[in-house]
Amino acid sequence: MKYTKVSMSSSLLMKFSILFISVLIVFIVLILMSYSKFEDHKDLVLGISDSSIPRVIKISNIYSNSREFIFLLDKMVSSNSFATKKITYKKALNNIEFIEHSNVPFDEKYFKNIKKEFDSIFQLIKKEYNYNKQLKLKNIRFNRLNKQLINNLYKNSINYQIISYLEEIRTLLIIDDNFYNDSFLYKKEKITEKFDFIKKNIKEKQGIEILNKIEEMLFGKDNILSLQFERSKVIGKIRSSWILTKSLINNFSEEIRYLSVKNNQDLIEEVEQSSTDLESHVNMLVIFLACSLMYLAFVVFYFKNNVIDRLIKLNNFINKRAKHSGSLLEDSGDDEISNIVRSYNFYAQKLEELTLTDGLTGIANKRLFDIRFKDELARIARENGKISCIMIDIDNFKSFNDTYGHLEGDNCLKEVAGVLSRVVKRDADLIARYGGEEFVCILSDTGKKGSKLMAKNLVNAVEDLKIPHEHNQGFKYVTISAGIKTYHAQEGEDGDFIIKKADKALYVAKNSGKNTFVHFDDISKLKS
Repeated sequence: MKYTKVSMSSSLLMKFSILFISVLIVFIVLILMSYSKFEDHKDLVLGISDSSIPRVIKISNIYSNSREFIFLLDKMVSSNSFATKKITYKKALNNIEFIEHSNVPFDEKYFKNIKKEFDSIFQLIKKEYNYNKQLKLKNIRFNRLNKQLINNLYKNSINYQIISYLEEIRTLLIIDDNFYNDSFLYKKEKITEKFDFIKKNIKEKQGIEILNKIEEMLFGKDNILSLQFERSKVIGKIRSSWILTKSLINNFSEEIRYLSVKNNQDLIEEVEQSSTDLESHVNMLVIFLACSLMYLAFVVFYFKNNVIDRLIKLNNFINKRAKHSGSLLEDSGDDEISNIVRSYNFYAQKLEELTLTDGLTGIANKRLFDIRFKDELARIARENGKISCIMIDIDNFKSFNDTYGHLEGDNCLKEVAGVLSRVVKRDADLIARYGGEEFVCILSDTGKKGSKLMAKNLVNAVEDLKIPHEHNQGFKYVTISAGIKTYHAQEGEDGDFIIKKADKALYVAKNSGKNTFVHFDDISKLKS
């Protein structure tokens, strides 16, 4: 009986099919897992960059505004100018409106009470202002009548005791912020005693008429003492509300600070979770890929040793697939990681800019100036170079604020800063707000001649703005003065030395008539 030898091709084909399909399934599963994991990571990262970080920044801004309430409250209560009180109150209302529209969850009870107390304090301040106006008018009238009565006494019969008592009454009517019930009764009793004596001793008709008018002011409706007493009660209410509101603001600030800390912690946890998930995902992919490669190596080894000739094409295909899988491995890195880096770099840069930029003028602040100045001094020390520093001050700026108000003062600072930054154009140079109405300029690799030319351009540019300033002595517009110091590396001094010399030159420029500049090296020539 002849047996036909069964070809292995059928069983090998089945095995090949099974192995090939299993390899294909393994790689399909690997691709699907990679896609799923990276999509999850992408959503987490987008959640951090689009939601968590902006929320942290918003809460930080609200916390800053809540702390500013204390300053605004103190300024509104303690300022001697009603206009300043009113402007401060409006600014506080703007802060309140900003917080109300922030959509940040917090206990609204404290915030509503703060808003209510601010309104109450301002209404009391308006009452105090009205009492002050009434008292001022009544005191003027009383002093006028008092003077008329004294003149009448001199014309007729001089009674020095009456004149003395009139002066004592006038003294007792001086406005006193610490005016309590005991003080009111004491003053009223003393005034009544003195006035009764005066009334008994004045017999002349004209004197009696004047005395009747004085009596109406002292004891009639809305008399001076009553107004003073009512005013003192209003001041007492203001002080009580002041203390209460401070306490409410501190409680509200603590709540916002807690929210800020919590959001920062949540953000850190989200970032850490993102990093952990990414690391876990990469480790899992490495292990799975290693297993897949081991499995593929087994398939290659099996067919190489059993059906080399028959499966050459298949072997080439497997090798091709191996190369293809290698290329996929190279492309398996999730591109969203670069989004994390870009997002973090973006917000880090923004935060750095906030700390290095002056909030009012938008130019560099003193912190950035200190950093750049230190770097420049180190550089010129290495290169044996030179640097010029210009200290700038707005002339008679205090009188500008007193005349036009602090809002116009802020606008003036913005315009001056803007034109100074347009004049200082080189990337290597820097214009910064040094503090108040002072600015400072660094001129890299610039000598005396160049620094004087720059200072001249800065002085002329500000004058060309033609910002009205009627109290700028000798000028109709806002002007600046500048002091210059050029420093060479061989001088071997520190930054404070340069600033002091530039400041001294600025002082000389101020004393030379303002709207000018002086180089430190030229001071001796000016004095001679």
